[in-house]
Amino acid sequence: MHHLLIKRCLSTSPSAITFLNSNVKRLVSDRLYEEALAFYAQYVHPFQLHSNTAFIVPSITKACALSQSHQILGMQIHCNVIKNGFEEFTISNSLLSMYAKFWDTKSAFKVFDEMPSRDTVSWNSMINCYTQNGCLLEALKMFRDMHAHGFVPKPELVASCLSTCVKSENWRLGRAIHALVLLDERMEYSSFVATALVDFYWKFDDPNMASRVFDRVVEKNEVSWTAMISGCVEYHDHVRAFACLRAMQCEGVKPNRVTLISVLPACGELRSVKRGKEIHAYAVRHGYGLDAQFSSTLVHMYCECGGALQMARLIFDRSMKKEIVMWSSMIAGYSRSKDRVREAMRLFNEMQMEGILPNTVTLLAMISALLSTCNHSGLVEEGQELFDRAMKDINVSLTIEHYACYIDLLGRAGKIQAAYDIVCGMPTKPSPRILSSLVSASKLHGRLDIAESLVHVLIRTEPENPANHTLLSMVYAESDNWPGVEEVRRYMEERNLKKNRSFSRI
Repeated sequence: MHHLLIKRCLSTSPSAITFLNSNVKRLVSDRLYEEALAFYAQYVHPFQLHSNTAFIVPSITKACALSQSHQILGMQIHCNVIKNGFEEFTISNSLLSMYAKFWDTKSAFKVFDEMPSRDTVSWNSMINCYTQNGCLLEALKMFRDMHAHGFVPKPELVASCLSTCVKSENWRLGRAIHALVLLDERMEYSSFVATALVDFYWKFDDPNMASRVFDRVVEKNEVSWTAMISGCVEYHDHVRAFACLRAMQCEGVKPNRVTLISVLPACGELRSVKRGKEIHAYAVRHGYGLDAQFSSTLVHMYCECGGALQMARLIFDRSMKKEIVMWSSMIAGYSRSKDRVREAMRLFNEMQMEGILPNTVTLLAMISALLSTCNHSGLVEEGQELFDRAMKDINVSLTIEHYACYIDLLGRAGKIQAAYDIVCGMPTKPSPRILSSLVSASKLHGRLDIAESLVHVLIRTEPENPANHTLLSMVYAESDNWPGVEEVRRYMEERNLKKNRSFSRI
C-alpha cells in the first residue's frame, strides 16, 4: 500500500525525484537494503540514470554493497555512470566503497585510477579497500602515495596502516609513519594514533619506544592504557603490567573488559591466585563476570596458577557458552596433575560428545597427561587411539611437539616398534631430541637394532656432533660389536671429534 501511494505521487518533476531519493536514503539508513533496491527498481532503471537522478547513486550503491547480493545491479549502475560522464566525488567514492565491500580490489582501483581528481575520502576508501582484502603491501604503498600527493590521512587511517605494518611485519614503514606523524604539523597526534603506535612498538619488541610514545599521550583513555598493559604482559613484564593497572585506576580511568582480559594471563604466569581473585571480584562488581571470553580467560588463569582447579571448574560448569579455548584450558589444567588425568580424559570425551572437535592445544594437553602416567597400560592404549584419531578423523595440524610427546609416551611404555614406525612416517624431519629420546628408550627395552638405526639417522643429521658418535659406540658395546666400537673411536680421532667431558663437583 505504501509503495502504491508513492507511485501515484511520482512524476518527472524535481520534487518527485527528491522524494524518490529521500525514500531510498531512509530505507538504506534503516538497513532495509532489499526494500530500498526494490523501491529504486520500480522507478529508475539502472541504464536510465540522468543528471536529475545521478545524486541517488551513492545511496543505491551502498544498498547494493551492504545487501551483498546485488553486484550485477551495482555494475550496471557503474556502466551508466561512465556512459553519462558523471565525475562527482560522491559518485566515484560510493562506487569505490561498493567494490571494496564486494571484495573486488581490481574494480575498485580501476574506479580510483580513472578519477580525474581525488579527495581525502577517495584515498581513504582505496587504502581501506586494500586493507580489508588483505592486500597489505598495496595499502602501505597507497598510504605513501597519498601523503606524497599532499593529502593528510585521518587518525583512523594512520592507526589502520600501523596495524597493517604489524601484520605484514614491515617495521621500517611503521617507523616512517611515526616520523610522518611527528614532522607533519597538519596531522593530528591523537590518542587513537598514539595507541596504535604503542601497540606497534610492543609487537616489534621495542618496549622503550612503546613507553616513550605512551608517556607523550596527554589524555590517556582506557584503550591506550589497555594497549600498554597488554604489551607488558606479552613481553612478560608482569610487574610493570600491574603497576600500569594501578596507575590507570589512580588517574580515574576504569579498566574495561578488554583490560581485565589482557592482565589475567600475568596472574597465571606469576601463579598469583590472590591477584587473579581480585581482578575476578572487580569484574563481577562491574558486570563482566558472565562474559564468555572473560570466563574463558579466568578458567585459563586459575588452571595456570595451580591449586585453583576447583575454582576453574566452578566457572567452567557455570558458563553457558563453552568455546574450544575454555575446554582446552580446563583439560590442560587437569592434565598437569597426575591424579587428575582420568578427569582430563572424561572432560575430553565430554567435549567431543558436545560436538566440539579438539584443536592442537587440546591434543597436546591430552598426550602430555597420558605421558605423565605412562606406566598405566590402559592409558597408553588410549593415547594411541587418540593419536590415530587425530591423524585420520580430527581436522587438526599435528606439530613437532605432538609427535615428540607421543613418541616419548610410546618409548616409556616399551612400545618401541610403534614409536619407530611413527618416526619413519612423520611428515617432517624428526628433531635430534625425538631421535635421542627414542634411542634411550630402545636401549632400555633391549631393541638395540632400532637404537642403532636411529643413531645413524642422528649422525646424518648432525655429523659433527661428537655425542652422536659416542652414542653409536655405546650401542655397539651393548651389542658386543667391539669392531664397531673400535671403528667409531678411530673415526672420531681422525676427525678430532672429542666427547664433551663431564666433571664432578666433589
